[in-house]
Amino acid sequence: MAQQILNLDELASLEHRYQSQLPAAELMRRAGLVIADRVCESLEPGKHVVFICGPGNNGGDGFAAARLLLDREYRVTVALIGCDKPKTEDALAMYNAYLNAGGAVISDPYNADKAEVVIDALFGTGMKKPLNFRRNSAAESRELGPHSLPSSTRSRSFFPGRKQTVTRSSRSMKSPTIGLRV
Repeated sequence: MAQQILNLDELASLEHRYQSQLPAAELMRRAGLVIADRVCESLEPGKHVVFICGPGNNGGDGFAAARLLLDREYRVTVALIGCDKPKTEDALAMYNAYLNAGGAVISDPYNADKAEVVIDALFGTGMKKPLNFRRNSAAESRELGPHSLPSSTRSRSFFPGRKQTVTRSSRSMKSPTIGLRV
């Protein structure tokens, strides 16, 4: 079955419609469930999954999925980029639920152990400003090519050269898109 690909404006409009019908926390919970189910379809329990989460609601989607995967006996690490704690109330609630379930949070994805799956939950439709990497940030401290930038610019991973799956989180989609990088 083919999935329709939406541009950013269409996706933002769709998310706005859903948010007027359901609380953001419920949308986050549903996104987390879809992501976790998708990982479980292709990876057996016990394997390592790394989430790269941003400070907003997209990061909250990642924390929701990470907690569910912990419950399903996957090894999970979350790299929270750009802050110590998520900035939105709902994302912070998902972050706390993940920590209370025994989850681990790191600040640099390069410090994560090798993973079979990497989930991109960095930026969503709420991001309004352009990306601005600080000098000596995790992204600049490695030799990255143009296909290694975060999701808002390219759908690739922070771990170049490793076999992995990259999943884009979106609370408005029935299932995230998945691509393999070999």
